[in-house]
Amino acid sequence: MENTLKRGAFLGALAVSWLIACAISWSGDTTSLSAKLGDTDDALRLVQVRDFLAGASWFDLHLDRLQPPRGYDSHWSRFIDLGLAGVYLAAKPFVGGDRAELVMRFLWPLIWLIPAIAAVASAAGRIGGRNAALIAFAFAATGLIAFQQFRPGRIDHHNVQVALALAGVAALIASAASGRAAALAGVLTVAMMLVGLESIHFVVFMLAGAVPALRLGPP
Repeated sequence: MENTLKRGAFLGALAVSWLIACAISWSGDTTSLSAKLGDTDDALRLVQVRDFLAGASWFDLHLDRLQPPRGYDSHWSRFIDLGLAGVYLAAKPFVGGDRAELVMRFLWPLIWLIPAIAAVASAAGRIGGRNAALIAFAFAATGLIAFQQFRPGRIDHHNVQVALALAGVAALIASAASGRAAALAGVLTVAMMLVGLESIHFVVFMLAGAVPALRLGPP
């Protein structure tokens, strides 16, 4: 079933849903980001980003302060560091270095909430039509318990992987009517694995769902 939401209506609903989700997310957090680092993944990611901004090369993922005196060679992708550094550098001229880091930690997960919500609504619209898409937007706006990885301060790579997985599923569903969507699904699966190979099981499930569709053809 085609998603009957026009582009303008879809983008408007996406904006409203995202703003509501952001408000709920921030209002439920009584502790300032400046007073906490999140979990160990968030803290370690912050250390890695700081080293990257301080001049560490793309391939130098050695963290001296972890497991001293030998240090630790991180296996985390630099692509996340690159995105976080971009947000930091964009904010720094306006708010200064210390506040730019807080802006980075606040905005990064909320930025990735946008494609996550869009993917859920798009997939719902493709399957159930306009009303299903609107219901998906409503659930995304108010059901933030399902989006814990997108709370401000979550700067590890898991929110990126979740968003890419959702977008990949949405593209796979749309691929029945669009060759470009099929190509996009392939790009998104590669991007997931570039971020972290632990997402490979998502790729396996996506491919497992695609095989019957290819054999049976479009409905």
